[in-house]
Amino acid sequence: MGPEGMPEPQPSPESGQSMVYITLSMVALLAFLALVLDGGFSYVQRRRMQNAADAGALAGAWEIAFDGSPPKTPEERAWEYAERNGADSAQVTVDGNTATVTATVTSPTFFASVIGMDSITVSASAAAQIRFGCGGCAIWASEKVDIKGKEKEDKHTVVGNVHSNDDVKCSGGHTIRDPGTVSCGDQCNPFSCSAGQVLPGVPQQPWPVSYDLAEYEDMAKEAGRYFTSNLTFSGEEDDCDLVDGLYYTTGNVTINCKETTRYVTIVAEGMITLNEAMNLFSYSDGLLLFSDKDGEAIKLKEGATLRGIVYAPNGHIKIEATYLTLYGSMIGEEVLFTGGSSGAYIEFTEEYCPPGNPYISQ
Repeated sequence: MGPEGMPEPQPSPESGQSMVYITLSMVALLAFLALVLDGGFSYVQRRRMQNAADAGALAGAWEIAFDGSPPKTPEERAWEYAERNGADSAQVTVDGNTATVTATVTSPTFFASVIGMDSITVSASAAAQIRFGCGGCAIWASEKVDIKGKEKEDKHTVVGNVHSNDDVKCSGGHTIRDPGTVSCGDQCNPFSCSAGQVLPGVPQQPWPVSYDLAEYEDMAKEAGRYFTSNLTFSGEEDDCDLVDGLYYTTGNVTINCKETTRYVTIVAEGMITLNEAMNLFSYSDGLLLFSDKDGEAIKLKEGATLRGIVYAPNGHIKIEATYLTLYGSMIGEEVLFTGGSSGAYIEFTEEYCPPGNPYISQ
């Protein structure tokens, strides 16, 4: 009995029920945390494995077509690059000219161990195939791709792959649209260029096209279009003194024609400058402009529409134009969009590419 004859208080059955509810609530809370934190981490790991699988497939496919340095089998090269990009293991199969990679990583969990999951294993797969034509790239550079533009005006759009053996940079939210892979060498960070496939640290690629300067020199001499001086073309519409055909000069070329359409292939040992808006179509071999000059080689200054390959193996292709359009491919030592340019549209078009030049298709 309690004081003054009162009975001792007894535990309420509801207090035991409360403990059960609290325990269940804690389990539910931990399960929710596991879903949010471990689920989010799993998503991040899935993205990492997709990048690892993409890089491995690309590397394996390149090894099918070219001997690397040091030489390895396609399977070995694919595993190497999947591992470089964070995979614990990779399953690689090579079938003809296609490399397929499944990249896998296992990571410990944060809260899911409460419900019996001590680790999460995530996998992703990718396949890459050797095809042919201009490296599959709208833009390809042996050293650098640098895409800049006016901050508050229309942004550049690239439809197709972009690759540099060294560095790719984008500023101002420029768009590289799917289907398109942005890839570059080990020391680059191209993630501002695209929301699609971005692959830093891919193997060095060989030049996707190779044109013989001497061959075009001979062809131009035979056609009576070989020059040893600077060339300047001016006029509007039918009055433009640039006529259809192949041109070769040991000097520079300046094109000032307006509102004109011409079918030409222009090869210069000096610099090529396009100053006005006009339509230029390739005349020979899909090649449109070819400068063999070091440093600044090809300068595109106004919103022309170009169809063909723009090629500068030893120099820079510089885009200073507003609303330039190219259907084909830009291939050079460097491809540079200046801060004064805006609204360029570059679309990879395979029909202008010479056959026999391998590229990756995913």
